[in-house]
Amino acid sequence: MSPPAEPDVTDAMILAEIRPLLLLTEQQAEYAHIVERLRLTEDPAEIAERSRAGDAMAELDKRLCDETCFALYRLGLWHGARMIEYAMERAAEED
Repeated sequence: MSPPAEPDVTDAMILAEIRPLLLLTEQQAEYAHIVERLRLTEDPAEIAERSRAGDAMAELDKRLCDETCFALYRLGLWHGARMIEYAMERAAEED
């Protein structure tokens, strides 16, 4: 099966696809900061906060992979999208 024809990709199309991903990476960075700040804590409340932030980071990691994959497909970059899908499939097998 041959891949779909690639559309004529414009700068505006790329920006439209990337902007939402940048917002997700900013959110992920905020959670990473919380996890790092509380890395050595022994306080139960802070451990719980660190755990919640770590869980949120993991969810954002998956969402970022999914959304990046979808964006690449929409831009006609199916090979890159498929590479992400393959990596996610392998990671799921290891869980």
